[in-house]
Amino acid sequence: MILPRVIVDERERPSGVPDSISKLDVRVYYSRLAIGDYVINPEIAAERKSITDFVSSVYDGRLFAQASALASAYRKPYIIVEGDVNQVGKLVRNPASYYGAIASVTLAY
Repeated sequence: MILPRVIVDERERPSGVPDSISKLDVRVYYSRLAIGDYVINPEIAAERKSITDFVSSVYDGRLFAQASALASAYRKPYIIVEGDVNQVGKLVRNPASYYGAIASVTLAY
């Protein structure tokens, strides 16, 4: 049986996520990825963010640049956000602008 594989950005190693993936009988290969954190196949990649980093990236513009890069390089780009959605209210100044930015990224990419 050939095990599925995933290429993981080496900066993700300390997160523990690659170890969890390998326990699912998935081969994990590490590399320094220019775009995304996890490459599933030539069409699918994911960027993983904590809720705090996600909110920060909305306001500093990184989210739009990363989403654009992912969408340009992969046919099926994903952004995975880890954390409690209830924290968003504590992390943002203007929830309407925050959710508007998320809608914009979702529709554009």
